[in-house]
Amino acid sequence: MRLENKQIAFWGTPPPPIGGMTVHIDRLSKKLVQSGFNCTMYNFTSTKRTDSNIVNISRPFIWYLSLLFGKSPKIHYVITTRTLIRFLAVLFGRIRNKKILLRVGGKSLENDIKRNKYYYWMSKWAIRNCTHFIGVNKNICATAESLGKDKSKISHIPGFIKPIDNGELPTKEILDFFEGSNLKLVLSGQVFVKDEFDIYGLWDVLEALEIVKRKIPEVKLVIFNYTINRDDSEAYENYLSNIKMKNLSSSILIIRTQMKLWTTLKFADIFLRPSYTDGDANSLREALSLNIFSIASDVVPRPEGAVLYTSGDIQALANSIIDFHQNSDSKKDTIQPIIGDAFEKTKLLIESFL
Repeated sequence: MRLENKQIAFWGTPPPPIGGMTVHIDRLSKKLVQSGFNCTMYNFTSTKRTDSNIVNISRPFIWYLSLLFGKSPKIHYVITTRTLIRFLAVLFGRIRNKKILLRVGGKSLENDIKRNKYYYWMSKWAIRNCTHFIGVNKNICATAESLGKDKSKISHIPGFIKPIDNGELPTKEILDFFEGSNLKLVLSGQVFVKDEFDIYGLWDVLEALEIVKRKIPEVKLVIFNYTINRDDSEAYENYLSNIKMKNLSSSILIIRTQMKLWTTLKFADIFLRPSYTDGDANSLREALSLNIFSIASDVVPRPEGAVLYTSGDIQALANSIIDFHQNSDSKKDTIQPIIGDAFEKTKLLIESFL
């Protein structure tokens, strides 16, 4: 097949900022390029990019008109949490006879169909009329089917794609911080104001770590605090104050730069995923693929090999961490590394529409 025929447009951009969707786009697009594809990306964020394959959308209406009347790839891979974007993407696809692959990775679809009748209608129309629907977990796929999508046009494909490992290491700051610790924990997510919905469970971890530290004084936790499309400065400062108040400053290192999580995971004993809501959690699959013991909340079905605890049960979270430390040799034997990833299945799906 000629290169000019292997073209795809992504509605979304790679990191920064780092998040499950942007990392997925980054790794999928790079591997598609290695397979002979030409990838274009539509950037809807306020941060302008200089990459030659990224189209910055400063005037959405003018850009959308250019899609309707100009040239664009045959296949469009739409990964967004916004109902209006999904609707407009599918509408464009119907008008221009393009192949629209909608991917949903969290609770955005479920939330929007409950929001009001307008969001429900737009979601239902988009899901039913897209070329193919991809859900990262079975619940999301079931929601698409309940909206009337033909089951044969729904694929359950978790979003995790393995990174290309060239032997990269974490920073010296992280390595120095872990030095001398007999229990190294890693966590990723975004901090919210304490009274808001704590999506990633970062506040729970502070309380759990207090309990753990009484038993394991040398415990160390690295938190990758990614900022995704919101100003979290107030929440971050409040979080730092609580760390100090709980005398945990020497036990917690917060990373605010857009670093790759997996380079630090290789040095961890445990990865934590205490989220209160989730899609499939690429970070959890990444930890398991690296043979890292992983503890996660039970809010959604998790990959085989993760140790689950009841979401919100801080004592249970602490107990799971302590139990691993006390029985680490036997616990490590229970880890079931994830074999393979989403790339080949996604690539085959994309190629079926060329």
